[in-house]
Amino acid sequence: MYDHIAAYYDLTHKKLHADRDFLLDLAARTGDPILELGCGSGRLLLPLVEAGFHVTGLDNSAAMLTRARERLLTLPLEAQNRTRLIETDMLCWQNDGMQFMLIIIPYNTLMHFNPQQIQKLFSLIHNWLGENGRLFIDLENPFLLANSVVQNEFLLEDEFVDPETNETVQQFSHTTLDADVQQLHVEWKYVAVSSASTEQRRSGRNPHSTQVAMTYHYRFPHQLEMALTQAGLRLMRIWGGYGRSPFNETSSRLLLLAKQADLN
Repeated sequence: MYDHIAAYYDLTHKKLHADRDFLLDLAARTGDPILELGCGSGRLLLPLVEAGFHVTGLDNSAAMLTRARERLLTLPLEAQNRTRLIETDMLCWQNDGMQFMLIIIPYNTLMHFNPQQIQKLFSLIHNWLGENGRLFIDLENPFLLANSVVQNEFLLEDEFVDPETNETVQQFSHTTLDADVQQLHVEWKYVAVSSASTEQRRSGRNPHSTQVAMTYHYRFPHQLEMALTQAGLRLMRIWGGYGRSPFNETSSRLLLLAKQADLN
């Protein structure tokens, strides 16, 4: 699904830096190697590589990984050699036995998985974690999602200029909530309009749009802790934001840190 909006992903997240800074600090505490599950276009992976860490990134979107590889080529060869980018379904990844000191499930990535898939992923992660390794998960606050206001029509969410095409892009969203199964359904529509040289305006070129739909599965802290426990993992910390504030029902984020349960 991200293949269709890869060109817009970084533009819609360009103001998001707090999670990057949080992860750089966390990685400095845990050490490497690092595994990022859902590395996308490298928004978080590249800063970790630039900071000197060995990083493996998994993603199932060829278009997003293409953008990550293009960016990786701008780094020194030594940094490129510390990086692996793998196109795969993380639930089917045939790990070569490598273990990681930090495994990251970044910004809302876990919400693409249903409860059964989450349980399988946590079990795989248990085997991928090295001794004293850590798992970090970054999610929307489920209490806020559960109280989301349903939008009956597409509403303007953002507007930006795509530097690759010089087009002005308007991002619209439409959401519906299915609280019984803890799902948030979101449709995004990106309408791009030429920035219009005189010749283009005379040509009468019409705006063009891209539309995608996603289903997000939100889980509450006790549900995630149970899934971690069943996979042999233990929840260590739970925060409500990148400043490590305590989590509550009005927190901006739900951040979890876990490790293997059989370790002290």
